[in-house]
Amino acid sequence: MERATTRRRYPHRHPCRHSGQHRRQHPHRHRHSGRLAATVAALVLAAGVWGWAPPAAANDEATFVAVYNAAVAARKAAAKAGYEWRDTKKLLRQARKLAEKGKLEEAIALANRAKRQGELGLVQAEEQEAVWRAAVVK
Repeated sequence: MERATTRRRYPHRHPCRHSGQHRRQHPHRHRHSGRLAATVAALVLAAGVWGWAPPAAANDEATFVAVYNAAVAARKAAAKAGYEWRDTKKLLRQARKLAEKGKLEEAIALANRAKRQGELGLVQAEEQEAVWRAAVVK
């Protein structure tokens, strides 16, 4: 059975585009809003993973000292667990040098990356311990 089609004046537009009807009656107009929300959420998550800090809070020395000390503590904890990452010390050294030069925003960004590497080293240690227990210890 064939569908009866009517020829619209503007075939590329939906017939209700200019009729003034409310959008609740036509949810197809906003069908991509969920994708946008998911993309924004993914970007926010990625920003958190890579240690990005807003520039407004990233320009004073107290912030650098706090982030640097947290990064050193995270690095030491990961080293104690045996899962310190290769570049963590180098990032901390570079952050300290940049702070001495007065480039606090860049120094805080590097310290945040080093802190995140220390935290991820601890997560890796916990995951490997669980894998080892599941595979070997029965």
